[in-house]
Amino acid sequence: MKRALVLCLAVSLLVSAIPAGAASFSDEEAISYQTAVTHLSNIGIIKGYEDGSFRPDEVMTRGEFAVVMAKLFGSEEGQIILPNPYFYDVPEEHFAKNSILYCIYLGLMEGYGDGYFRPDQPISYTEAVKIMVCALGYYPLAVNKGGYPTGFLAQANELTILKGIKKNASEKILREEIAQLAYNSLNVQLLEETSFGSSTQLETRGNTILSKYLKMDIIQGVVLSNGYTKIAFVPDTGAEYIIIGDKKLFKNGRYETEFLGMYAEAIYNKEDDSLLSIVSLDNKNRELSLDGKDILGTEDSKVTYDSEGKEWKASVSDTRKVVYNGSFRFDYELSQLENLKDGYIRMVDNDNDNRYDVVFVNEFETFIVLDNAPSGKIIRDKKQGDKTLDLEAYDNVIFRDSMGRLLDYDSIGKINILNVLRSPEYLECIVSNETKSGEISQITSGEKGAYYHIGTQAFLLSDSFSESDENTLSVGDNVTAYLGVEGTIAYAEKSTSGMYRQAVLMGLRFEAGIEQTLQLKIFQRSGNVIVAEAAKNLYINGVKYISGTDVASITDALTYRNVQGIADRGVSQFILYKPDAEGKIREIYTAASDFSEDAKLYRTVPASSLRYAPSASNFDGVANVDSNTWLLKVPDGDLQDKTAEDFQIFVSSAFVNEQYQIEFYNTSKTKQTVDIVNVVGTNIPPKVAFDDALAVVSNVVQAVEESGEIGTKIKYYAAEKLQEAFVAETLSEAQIPAKGEIVRLSLNDQGKVNSVERYFDYANDKWIFTTSHGNQSASNYYGATSRIVAAYVTCIRDGYIRLGFEKAVAGEQEAVLQESHRLSNGYTIYIVTRNAGEIRVRKGETEDIELLDRVVVRTRAGAGREIYVMKESLTNR
Repeated sequence: MKRALVLCLAVSLLVSAIPAGAASFSDEEAISYQTAVTHLSNIGIIKGYEDGSFRPDEVMTRGEFAVVMAKLFGSEEGQIILPNPYFYDVPEEHFAKNSILYCIYLGLMEGYGDGYFRPDQPISYTEAVKIMVCALGYYPLAVNKGGYPTGFLAQANELTILKGIKKNASEKILREEIAQLAYNSLNVQLLEETSFGSSTQLETRGNTILSKYLKMDIIQGVVLSNGYTKIAFVPDTGAEYIIIGDKKLFKNGRYETEFLGMYAEAIYNKEDDSLLSIVSLDNKNRELSLDGKDILGTEDSKVTYDSEGKEWKASVSDTRKVVYNGSFRFDYELSQLENLKDGYIRMVDNDNDNRYDVVFVNEFETFIVLDNAPSGKIIRDKKQGDKTLDLEAYDNVIFRDSMGRLLDYDSIGKINILNVLRSPEYLECIVSNETKSGEISQITSGEKGAYYHIGTQAFLLSDSFSESDENTLSVGDNVTAYLGVEGTIAYAEKSTSGMYRQAVLMGLRFEAGIEQTLQLKIFQRSGNVIVAEAAKNLYINGVKYISGTDVASITDALTYRNVQGIADRGVSQFILYKPDAEGKIREIYTAASDFSEDAKLYRTVPASSLRYAPSASNFDGVANVDSNTWLLKVPDGDLQDKTAEDFQIFVSSAFVNEQYQIEFYNTSKTKQTVDIVNVVGTNIPPKVAFDDALAVVSNVVQAVEESGEIGTKIKYYAAEKLQEAFVAETLSEAQIPAKGEIVRLSLNDQGKVNSVERYFDYANDKWIFTTSHGNQSASNYYGATSRIVAAYVTCIRDGYIRLGFEKAVAGEQEAVLQESHRLSNGYTIYIVTRNAGEIRVRKGETEDIELLDRVVVRTRAGAGREIYVMKESLTNR
């Protein structure tokens, strides 16, 4: 699914899982206790930092914990109960002074008996648990169970206030764990004194922190109405209310986004039933989001869809509720999903019966903004001038960007793409101003249609993209593509001139006629060979020629000059060319030109026998390459009669740590990376495809081949099977992997292993780096390319896995110690066990993964595809 669509799914008005207006933290993906942190931040118990982060893994000080406890037990801002200074180390200006004094007054916390409170000292896990148990009134019971710390921990477990928290008694407690502890305690019944004196009695009387101190209550249930739409026969509430379970709550303007159809938990004010916080409960809801183009068919209450190239089926309840563009529809048949193209669906199972109970169908109408009239609030479409969107026809109009942030009408600009969801009750416009500019390098076919490659990305055309526009987009066009919310091209502006294009000139041909014409045979970056006509006035290296008459001089100007032993190619050489408005070539710069202007092709000195450094993506630091570098092998000699199949185009991962003879070119002398690398006289060995599955080497043995000779055989687990293959002669002994290594293998036509990419040596717990794998830095690992990381698990929950690094992965900063990945649909988990020197592999489930397990994860676009979990057998422990 496209990145933009995923973002849209997360923020759409009716189906969001995160309330707009609620606290949203920049490090939200690192928070393990989402429900607790969201609730407590919404009701004002725990705050984030000024930079927008929550910092869940930081410790909390005693002073900060006092602030949390004071707020839980009803303190007011500025309230001072005791005289100051009460402690030597809590001065008047200390941020937690009032909270500390309030906690002392209520007996929630105490100092150290020496006149010091130590507010800046980190609070320990057992200390925080003891304070909370005492605050809830269970001090006597904890003492009877053994006192501090074991008795308090036992009492806390009995009260279930440690639910989800796993700590050693001596550890510090983290900010998010404090949130979980406080959240677990909100609705625990307080143990209160009912008589005093010699016959003191303790009993629970139904009071909780929520009800007694915060004047709040909590409720769980399915959200049946969000004020705009209802999915059950419940009273009309108006847009200011929601219904969750059997409770009607006043939204109080706090939330723009609701949780229709989801099993949710809400905290509300008991006095006026106003909603204060709402979250969907992960353990109650199961969700599936699909691009309309991924739906393959429907039959017998099942939706068949494509994910990662595989066919899947999802069961839908016979009593399902369908919400189409925000309106509850009794008459919507499941089969209608087969016609959904520009849009998406989201299905929710809210009762854990493995059948989806609510189906949200969102079908877009796309507008390409020509202009917007501030006075009349009418938006006109750029392609169809008579197509307008009258905003004043709707009482409720909402504009959001692709990240879910609310926008003003005046912020909409020209050629923004609007994905419009019309509903009888409201109009929602998701605004996309994302563009992608560059040359269309190739057009490839896929199951979902034609993919247009611009730079390193490939895009489908939106259904709103007209046939006439589609017919004019072709390889070699320089375009600015305007992307809709689902990440497809909704509109494109072409530039037929003004940009220089890199190419290999293969030959010249002069056609006789009334006026002689010059035709140039060109190999493009896209891998295609074209024949292009030159303009009458042709400029070569800044010199003007008349293409119909200056035959000899043009041929001479375009002849490749032999420099430093590179084979003579006649007129065949690298060029930059620029077409005019009619598509004819009007300017050419050759590799022999030496100009300082950035637009001219400047030839650097050819380099011989340079070693490629995969981790740094350069040839001995002389020629630095990146994803925009054109890496290819040009055939030797004259290219006049060559075809596209005679050229070879590579990606940087195809090179290994070996020596190559290359020549390279820049369009600027000052650029840090080179634009073109031509591999001269060297065949690059075949490499593993970037999306090939990983394999685990079970064993490496010597065996007899069919020829009768002794060869090396690799036994490995891949695609859930134990497989084996002999090693090709081209693979050196040093390249053969050992038992327990996690690798990717390439097989030649004879079925022999001729290339190995090595990642992790399980037998020696060693991370191997032999090649650079796409977007390797942590700042952009959500890019389109694959990435493989070895780490240990710090958290795994439904849909996400968080990884920690024992040390920085090559290419990343030391400060980058953790990262999170969502798990893609159809992801696979393999459990790799080492037992007495043998390696075993089996397919596993998320429940098999434990904290601190060593894992190797292959991701693409930031989503985990394969997870290899390394386990030790009991006999090795």
